[in-house]
Amino acid sequence: MSVILLSGCANRGSAFYPPEYGASENRTVYILDHGMHSGIGFRQDDTGSCLTLREIGNDAEYVEIGWGDEAYYPADESTSGMTMKAAFWPTGSVLHVAAVKGRLHDFFPDSKIFALELTREGFDRMCTRIVKQFVRSEDGTIAALQPGQYDGSYFYKSTGSFHLFNNCNSWTAQMLREAGVPISTLNTLTSSQLMMRAERLGGVR
Repeated sequence: MSVILLSGCANRGSAFYPPEYGASENRTVYILDHGMHSGIGFRQDDTGSCLTLREIGNDAEYVEIGWGDEAYYPADESTSGMTMKAAFWPTGSVLHVAAVKGRLHDFFPDSKIFALELTREGFDRMCTRIVKQFVRSEDGTIAALQPGQYDGSYFYKSTGSFHLFNNCNSWTAQMLREAGVPISTLNTLTSSQLMMRAERLGGVR
């Protein structure tokens, strides 16, 4: 496990980042590196007024969310054609939501995980941005497309087009920037680039 400890010496990205270290209102967001793919996680109890996240999280202790190509991401077996299309042509997108009972590190034992401390305002901004990524039906509800990659996980139709320069890792960076985190979204194309930039915020392994 890798953990980032943020302090006042970190570069300030906005009026609500970095937080005052150890403040009671701070919230924690987790960046998960699954190899080629990344995701973002948080405690259900921290989502507050973001009721949508509480509903799709099925009252689990943690929720982990990733974003990707609508054909490649949910596929049991990917083909070279799917890979080429996802990389070089703008395609539709989906969100993958995993409701995690217990610790994230136990649920994803083979993934690298960083923990970032955020202000409450920054965390709420990030949650609101994530909720807006879900496509709603005419009656305003959100319905799962199909079961996901883990027990208790599902895929949902998402907004935005997926392509090589707007992929799962740049999406994760975009959600962090919404919270005020000063992380690049332009050159964050791989999960290793994402984690390297996260570590440079002032963290230790």
